[in-house]
Amino acid sequence: MSTSKQSYKSGDIFNFEIADNEYGFGRVILDIYPQCLKPGLIDQQSLLLNGNEESIFIELFEKTSTNPELEIDTKKVLVPGLFTSNFEIEDNYWKVIGNEPIDPTKIDFPEFLTHEGASQGKFIKGELSTIIDISYEDVEAIKIYANEFAVFSIPDIVLFALGRKDEMETNSDAHHMVDMSKNDLRFSKHKAKVYDKLPADFKGKYYDVSKALGYDLKRFFQK
Repeated sequence: MSTSKQSYKSGDIFNFEIADNEYGFGRVILDIYPQCLKPGLIDQQSLLLNGNEESIFIELFEKTSTNPELEIDTKKVLVPGLFTSNFEIEDNYWKVIGNEPIDPTKIDFPEFLTHEGASQGKFIKGELSTIIDISYEDVEAIKIYANEFAVFSIPDIVLFALGRKDEMETNSDAHHMVDMSKNDLRFSKHKAKVYDKLPADFKGKYYDVSKALGYDLKRFFQK
């Protein structure tokens, strides 16, 4: 393993081991600090930053292979966006194997819920947030708070989503840590309940909603 840092950028496709002689694949959507914060396109309070300058936003593909250099011709997305850290890709454990430019109009973000005082909640999605009328007890029962996944959990997220739980390293008592239905409202059984409480201008395709509210994702991809 090389001791030099691997360079990477938005759109880079990478591989990672999910089992002996088997690889999963993903793509970097946003490298939050250099791509968004450093150019002044977001500030330190941005919901995208998660308080972590090593944060990257990636998507994970459904395809797995015994060939780490396989060109992925069918990039069916398994997890359409999650936050993690850049350590594995910088340190060459996730190997960059190609690049496919990001279409900002197709980006989607995970959805979270947090408390806002004693009698309201806050819905969070990408750069957007809004207060909703939901009880403290309901927020606690739903329990999908803003989350950045540990890099070591990424292979198990793929295995769990593919129904291969018996191959995971994550203990069964901690399966909730890699189960997207427990970490992202997009996959949750509670989604409809929360969506019923959202204002009309928060419903629809993320790119259209965010642009209407003053956040154009295309700004992150301008040369």
